[in-house]
Amino acid sequence: MKNLILVLIAFTFLTATVLIGCDNSAEKLQHTQKEVMESNKNLDQTNEGYLKDIEKYRQEAAKKIEANYLQIADFRVKIGKKRKEIKADYGSQIDDMEQRNNDLRNRMNDYKQDGRKNWETFKTELNYDMSEMEKVFKNLTVNDIN
Repeated sequence: MKNLILVLIAFTFLTATVLIGCDNSAEKLQHTQKEVMESNKNLDQTNEGYLKDIEKYRQEAAKKIEANYLQIADFRVKIGKKRKEIKADYGSQIDDMEQRNNDLRNRMNDYKQDGRKNWETFKTELNYDMSEMEKVFKNLTVNDIN
């Protein structure tokens, strides 16, 4: 009889331990699922910001590139009225600027979204190249083709 009572007490204790352990596992699972959902929500918000940044930058870059095309066209008109030597010298520079501007536009249009770090690197490089184009434009106006 004592053994039976001890076995029942031990069985009850083990059953209670298992049930309590299951409850903790269920709570842990629920907590983990909640954390995953919050992480996914934060990731979606981050990705949305990243995509908005790309779109905003594309629009800004397109405006700068279009302004470059207008300046190139203006330079072509101005040198059209100059001597042949000036036309040849500036014409090749303007052709080079136009090609560089086309390259900038193509790089921007061909960019594929492949992570924020790569985006930041791409954006820095494109900004640098655009600033170099601005320097070339300024140098042409310093040489005064007006």
